[in-house]
Amino acid sequence: MGISADRKWVLATAVTLIIILLGVVWWLSFSPKVVTVKDALDDFRARVTTTLMAKSPAAVPRVPHAIPPIGVYTYKTVGHESLDGPLNESHDYPAESAITITASDCGFDWRWEVFERRSDTNTWCWTNSSLTESQSTTDHIFFNVHDKRTFVCQPVAVVLPSDPAATSSSTCAGSDTVNAHTAQVVGTESLRVGNDTVETLIVTATDVTGKKSSGTSVVTLWLRPSDGLIVKMHRVADIKNNSIIGAIRYTEDITLTLSSLTPQM
Repeated sequence: MGISADRKWVLATAVTLIIILLGVVWWLSFSPKVVTVKDALDDFRARVTTTLMAKSPAAVPRVPHAIPPIGVYTYKTVGHESLDGPLNESHDYPAESAITITASDCGFDWRWEVFERRSDTNTWCWTNSSLTESQSTTDHIFFNVHDKRTFVCQPVAVVLPSDPAATSSSTCAGSDTVNAHTAQVVGTESLRVGNDTVETLIVTATDVTGKKSSGTSVVTLWLRPSDGLIVKMHRVADIKNNSIIGAIRYTEDITLTLSSLTPQM
């Protein structure tokens, strides 16, 4: 007794749906590509060469304060990030990653990139002897969905205050998220970087998130006070958002430790 045409159609449809479902699951679980230190160095060399070729010598930024030597710095990296909700995905960070520093008119920009479409980019400027942040951009990718957000700080957020006893506050606003930012120096520490010892100021910055998100991000920075070089960084974030698929929670715990004071160029 053979299978009827209707049953064959139902069976074929079910098989097709199963294949599509498996394909979607595979696509959503596809891990992002790691950006290596070499990748960051290749990108830096390409961008710097292009920029210098496009500018006259007079147009190259002359920063009014000491900045870290430009180039690509290698950091020992420990940590992970995750997104929890109706769907879950987590990323373990590689054992090393890079921060790229480039000069700007008022200071320097630094970019930490660990995966394709997972990066942090920050604009730091020297303002009245304090190191400040005027803008930052976060880039994330989960379930192959790209989420890029830029935050503009008004007034500029203090990263390293000229008065170590001062506590600063600012508001850093994105398109649908607002961060209430506070920062203060909490101490000093001598850190070993390769064969060198670096005296650092320890600054803790806290962002309390509002508007369409809620939660906190706390960043502790060990900075070289002469130029703002990040010698060590520890960040813990716990942010909740509402989405079309329900409430989701982003968490991150990461520590970056500088491997060498000399950048690659």
